[in-house]
Amino acid sequence: MMRKTGIFLMLLFIMTSGVVSFAEGSLQNNETKSDTEHIIVFDDLDKIPYQSFSGNDSNGDEYTISISPFDNNKYNTNAYGTLSSNSWLISYDGITIKASFVMTVTNNKCTSAYNKSISTFGGKYVNDILTKGDSHGMLSFDVVGIGGLFQKNCWLKGTVSGNNNTVVVTSDM
Repeated sequence: MMRKTGIFLMLLFIMTSGVVSFAEGSLQNNETKSDTEHIIVFDDLDKIPYQSFSGNDSNGDEYTISISPFDNNKYNTNAYGTLSSNSWLISYDGITIKASFVMTVTNNKCTSAYNKSISTFGGKYVNDILTKGDSHGMLSFDVVGIGGLFQKNCWLKGTVSGNNNTVVVTSDM
């Protein structure tokens, strides 16, 4: 019985430890503010509307941050290509956390943020909130490990830069 408990605790630790510290990978064309925060610049969205960046977190696990056009009317195609009036799906896809939201950009301003989605492995998320500012949409939430062993605030933010059809995506997972 003692051996089974020890194995269970070891597996629990391995499953939940990946949720605690995400990030620090080989970041190109962006910066790192902390061990877990990323700044990714997606340029020329008018010419290349589907873009992504992949890296490895401090555990060696791969993550991907991406932006892509989002059709508000689901298959009633909107002529995307410039930031004059379009909706963009901003997403983070990691081993233990997946999060996304849609932000609508009109005349280089964020006019709405909606359609949030969060999933976690090895824990649960709480206190999720999607906010909108004049230039950004932001999804934030807390991840709580199994049994409440840890808690971390996570967020994903898309900011319209106002020039060159650029959206800057920042995250802290």
